[in-house]
Amino acid sequence: MIVPGAYFRDETIWRGRVAAFTCDLKAALYELGFWVGLLYVAAYVSLKWEFVPLAVGTAVCLRMVIGFVSEMEERKRITKDIERHFDEAYPKD
Repeated sequence: MIVPGAYFRDETIWRGRVAAFTCDLKAALYELGFWVGLLYVAAYVSLKWEFVPLAVGTAVCLRMVIGFVSEMEERKRITKDIERHFDEAYPKD
């Protein structure tokens, strides 16, 4: 049974939802950074084969992918914690 308004009245659930939103926002920023890094790499690959800009762009892409994956794992953990708390705080009849 879903308790109407529980997401807004229960402070733990509210904080969990804010934390989940923060993870989503960070994941979007990591994804944006990945695409900017990828464009950076593509711009310099099309010119002369210079090692340093390519290495920097690749490192940026790798960092953004790792950050994105870690934020998604954090989001899943927070969602599971919210669901567990909700089930404990508002048991089904």
